[in-house]
Amino acid sequence: MTHPLFDKSDETPVVRPIPDGAADIARALGQKPENTWWDYNAVYSAKSGMKFVDDTIGVVNEGVTTLARGGANALTLKLEDGFLDYQQKYVGVGKVLEVTHKRAPHDQFLYPEQSVYVQLAKCAEEDKSLKSAFMGAVICGLLPVADTLETADKLGAKTLINPEQTMRFNSKARIVEEAAEGRYNVAPHTVARNWDDIENKLEELAGKARDLGLDPQEAKYWVKFDNMAGGTGVTAYKPASMSIDDVKDWIATGLYNAGKSPEDFMPVVFDIDIGALPNVNRILGNMNVQAIVANNGVSITGVTFQKTSDNGAYIGGGLPQTPEDKALATEAYGWALPVLKDAQKKGYRGYAGIDVILCEEQDGKKRGYILEMNGRLNSSTSLLSMSHKVARDAKAPDAAACNLSTQFKKPLKDFKSYMAAFNDVIYRANESDFEGVIPIIMKPAKDGGIGAVKTIAVAKTPERLAIVEKKYNNIVQHLPH
Repeated sequence: MTHPLFDKSDETPVVRPIPDGAADIARALGQKPENTWWDYNAVYSAKSGMKFVDDTIGVVNEGVTTLARGGANALTLKLEDGFLDYQQKYVGVGKVLEVTHKRAPHDQFLYPEQSVYVQLAKCAEEDKSLKSAFMGAVICGLLPVADTLETADKLGAKTLINPEQTMRFNSKARIVEEAAEGRYNVAPHTVARNWDDIENKLEELAGKARDLGLDPQEAKYWVKFDNMAGGTGVTAYKPASMSIDDVKDWIATGLYNAGKSPEDFMPVVFDIDIGALPNVNRILGNMNVQAIVANNGVSITGVTFQKTSDNGAYIGGGLPQTPEDKALATEAYGWALPVLKDAQKKGYRGYAGIDVILCEEQDGKKRGYILEMNGRLNSSTSLLSMSHKVARDAKAPDAAACNLSTQFKKPLKDFKSYMAAFNDVIYRANESDFEGVIPIIMKPAKDGGIGAVKTIAVAKTPERLAIVEKKYNNIVQHLPH
């Protein structure tokens, strides 16, 4: 074996549920919930490298569901009409500020229209009361960047953590390069830091595969941009069917979509597929261990199982439901803790999700490999938080939840149309016996209307959740095409 392997932490973690979403997270971070503002916009700023996005404005952000409960405040771009009313009545959402100073056409969302903080600053220039609302507040953004800091300064607010620190703790390159120091496991890897590095680093990785006894031409590798969410910056690479020029073309396209050129490079991580490692017998689970990293320590909020496509894109997730899955989730805690402790020691403060691949080795022992640290709220946070809320409100300790995503072949007209189509399976708290689907993201179609919806399905037991899923999928199948 040419790379170090470490054992899991034997420390028993503090487990802290988050039924009140951002309010619970804020308190764990030593903040007063009512003095915190949270957001969940996927793309922020040309200064963070993203200049174009096709579906940000008009999107119902996950943070509205996850965050604005228990007294904490949420900040978002303009939502679909009627969505916030539904959230406030049935999910318990509190104060949400929608800011859209200038709205771009559906097919052309350009910076700065997609930056919630640029929009907020422009709105505050016309509405002076906004400055008093934010004076002395703490902005706990999804992924604070330069716009966040500039707007916070203008409004007399502050950010939970310096934006440069936040970006550092969302770096895949940092995770693999500091693994030995932090004593956690990662796959054998190389990192390209400029365009001319690509071919040499792929050849270096092939050498590492050869040292492990693998055929470099038949092995499976992964190509990962340093910081892109939801698996959008990841692709599989198989030399038997994909050339190095194909890899370069994929990287060039990713750079272009991020507003960059080969001369303005962002790090790219290449690594060997964990399932192909000779010491690995089988993959037991792809999990996201979520936690709060505070001044006084690290507390685990829970674990979700993740589903990804063959090419690495995130397509959904769920909670551990069987005794076997719950045992794997507990096992995952110990593999993620060294990453979280290392991040705390190095100055990170806030919410985090650690992606862990849990394996069974050839000798039958379990071992966890770290894919990345998401130093932010992530796609599983709202899922986890809503399950905690249902468990508490319905007095149902076995509450279950999962993500469901739907791409409509024929776009729905608006939120009212969505609610009418899915009326029989919509979550309505005690009115629906604490089960149903909660819409959390609505992506507009290019020519108007709703093109896709991401939801959380919840129920008081795994058995009832299966029924909710079946009803939902039956409705989807009978929608007009």
